[in-house]
Amino acid sequence: MKYGIFLPLVDEFVEPSRGLSLAQAAEAAGWDAVFVSDLNEVGTEAPETDPCIALAAIAATTSTLRVGLVTPVADRRRPWVLARQSAMVDHLSQGRLTFATGVGYASWHKDVSLPGGGPLDEGEEAMTFLFEESLAVLVMCWSGEPIRHDGIWLHVDSPPLVVTPLQRPRIPVWLTTRWPSRSPLRRAAHLDGILPVFDKRPNLRVPPEPDQVRSVRENLKQLGTQPNYDVALRGVLGPRWTEQSLDRLRALADAGATWWFETVEPDESASSVFERVAAGPPPNS
Repeated sequence: MKYGIFLPLVDEFVEPSRGLSLAQAAEAAGWDAVFVSDLNEVGTEAPETDPCIALAAIAATTSTLRVGLVTPVADRRRPWVLARQSAMVDHLSQGRLTFATGVGYASWHKDVSLPGGGPLDEGEEAMTFLFEESLAVLVMCWSGEPIRHDGIWLHVDSPPLVVTPLQRPRIPVWLTTRWPSRSPLRRAAHLDGILPVFDKRPNLRVPPEPDQVRSVRENLKQLGTQPNYDVALRGVLGPRWTEQSLDRLRALADAGATWWFETVEPDESASSVFERVAAGPPPNS
């Protein structure tokens, strides 16, 4: 199993230099990855940091970390713009980017505009269709080929829009989704990994059960995923790696998890986060 830091760019980490310093500290401490996420909801007054810009700085100033962008592809971002931004991050990182995305928050749909303009007010099902079309267009943009898509929500007929990413055939894509919803699994099976959430309001300090992970892995296997398919989990088990927490990580790995992300908690102070990062990943990782 590999170990990373999952960093929502909120609270004290809205300040871009703080996230950059944290990523550099994570690399020095031996972590395998830093993933950044924009989790603020539409309409909130809390300040936000653009995750693509923050990740570009991290990518350019690290050399071994896997860098990850976790953002909904269909909510507030045009897929062709996101494709260009992520391709540039892949170049800056020398091919170390993973892109993780999901449908987004169903509560957002009344406040979201379609990439072509106009409100998205058709509900959660429409959000799902828009997500699928947006992801398809994003992947087409990465190909470097002409983009032709005539869907329900998006209509694109364009010459190549972006420089192709360094990673081929494309940047690895993970799906963020809630378990045990089955339809997203069929979507995830065509991608490179999954980052499942097992509870509607997950307690980060209560890790998933190995049986839950085993069920995800078995269902994905039935859908034809390859053995190198990633199953990533997140929560809080460190920084004091007790025998109990190490036993749980070993059990999760045995059940099929390939990544564990120590996650910055809501309202956690920057000093606490830096302390956890400096403690390093579990021993013998």
